[in-house]
Amino acid sequence: MSRPVDPDVHERCGQAELRGRARELAANLRDDDMNPINRKQFDHLVRKQLAYCHPLIFLDEYKIGLHVEPIVSRMAEEIDLLKGIKLDELERVDLSKAPIVRGTTYLGLSVQKISLPDNVIGRLHTRSTLSRLGLDFFGSSTYVSPGFGAEVPTQMVFEITPSVTIRNLPLNQPVAGLVLYQLDGVEEVWRGRGRHSKRFPFTDLRPVRDDE
Repeated sequence: MSRPVDPDVHERCGQAELRGRARELAANLRDDDMNPINRKQFDHLVRKQLAYCHPLIFLDEYKIGLHVEPIVSRMAEEIDLLKGIKLDELERVDLSKAPIVRGTTYLGLSVQKISLPDNVIGRLHTRSTLSRLGLDFFGSSTYVSPGFGAEVPTQMVFEITPSVTIRNLPLNQPVAGLVLYQLDGVEEVWRGRGRHSKRFPFTDLRPVRDDE
């Protein structure tokens, strides 16, 4: 069970240093450091107000289902990383009406809002029924860090990249799954006061500096 984070830790240590601690912990994890969390264990975390997911649906004993919101943002064909891009500058696409076009990248949000405690990480997976059709929702961004959404329940970001054009995506069904793991020997990491809720596409996309 994770201990409460000392509220003064943010003043005693720089945010970059604390972020480095979290990265180091995650990078050094071994398979035997992680224990998958089943439905009963997650319900226990929810009852103790250590975790949150709404709406909550399990695809099996371990995997939480994630739905995609119907409105997604179509990424620009060219991006200047020195300037970044603002969400309102991107084309909005309604997946209930329009297809997902091959070779185009879209950014979407999960319907579910999630909070995790400090000693729990997550792995994200596109559902195999969609992946076999050439539709990917995460690319290489499959890791959910410990303490994700701890201060503010936060939606997952989908990085949607179809290799074929997909029509009539079933929005009433989960498109992805989230498997959670409890970390042995990890008691606390930096939680950052809602840092996940401020990430793109919630505000804008800019290169992240180490001192942020």
